[in-house]
Amino acid sequence: ALRPPWTLILGLAKDKEVDEVLAAIPSDIVVLRCGYRSTRARGPDDWPERATAWAWFPDVGQALAAVAAGHDACVTGSFYLAGEALTAVGSAGALPG
Repeated sequence: ALRPPWTLILGLAKDKEVDEVLAAIPSDIVVLRCGYRSTRARGPDDWPERATAWAWFPDVGQALAAVAAGHDACVTGSFYLAGEALTAVGSAGALPG
């Protein structure tokens, strides 16, 4: 379970219903947008105006490094992104076990 405070790291494909996803995100959540290695991934300029206020990172590793100390992180939006997040966390030696 996520403990407050927490940060949402969001990476989406260009064909996802971005407006519906954004509508589900509470306004008091810290959100970081990021890219991932797929031609379908949204880039920094492929987001609706509402999302452009959120910081952009070219990959999930950089977004994870930007999460404030003491915050849990939730990575969501794509299975590709989740795989890259596991790789980044594992490379940093942050996986349990």
